Amino acid sequence: MFNEPPDITNAKTNKKDVYGVIKNRQRLIFKGFLIATICMIIALFVFIFWIEDIDLKPAGTLLSLFLSIMFLIITIIFYKRSRAIEKALENNEYLARWHFDKEKWEEFVNREYNYRKAQRKALFVFLSVITVIIFSVFILVIDEAQLPMFLTMVGLVLMYAFLAFLAPFLSKCYHKKGEAEVLIMKNGILLNKQLHIWNVPTSKFKHAEFKEKPFPMITITYSFYDRTGPREYTVVSPVPNEREGRKVVEQLKENGRIDR
Repeated sequence: MFNEPPDITNAKTNKKDVYGVIKNRQRLIFKGFLIATICMIIALFVFIFWIEDIDLKPAGTLLSLFLSIMFLIITIIFYKRSRAIEKALENNEYLARWHFDKEKWEEFVNREYNYRKAQRKALFVFLSVITVIIFSVFILVIDEAQLPMFLTMVGLVLMYAFLAFLAPFLSKCYHKKGEAEVLIMKNGILLNKQLHIWNVPTSKFKHAEFKEKPFPMITITYSFYDRTGPREYTVVSPVPNEREGRKVVEQLKENGRIDR
């Protein structure tokens, strides 16, 4: 059944009561990259001041500098993501917080998996057909590279199959274990262990909607840029009831209009 989240109105509520079953994985990742950043900075100073090998010093210095900068950027990103969760929970700054017991959460995970299955299957078929067509041309034209091209084609199709079917299935098995909480913030949503935020550069809230079929849920779509260019992603979240779902959708839409 749907349960009320822990009462956090009391100023003396301890941290365990505030977080409930929510696990802030972003903080663990932040700490890991912080340690890695410190190690790379130490390595950078070692290469600059203590290593005298003329062959090793330039390469080691450049590599340490590059990794230090990269890890520092990642550390800052995950620190901000971690603080978004902490601030929302500790200051009670969220639109909704819903707690689901093991049975209800498992039901949602199974339904969400089936909801996306058709999309994954269509994408797998599309990519596989395009790949087979392209590589078939190379196989017919380039005689000396027929076997490598064929093996590459098969490898790509197998990779598509893994990403479309096996990986989502393993994710479903992992995420459906135990009770869970959904935390909906003004600029993000924590869906059990998965954090999605759209108040960062190049990201933007697009749309939110309450749907009754194939099961009661809200969908939140946001846009962002990655190495392939602009993309959109839709988050699916269960709702305790229609009233709560529609209320959160209206709040998200209103907040999106304000941010624009």
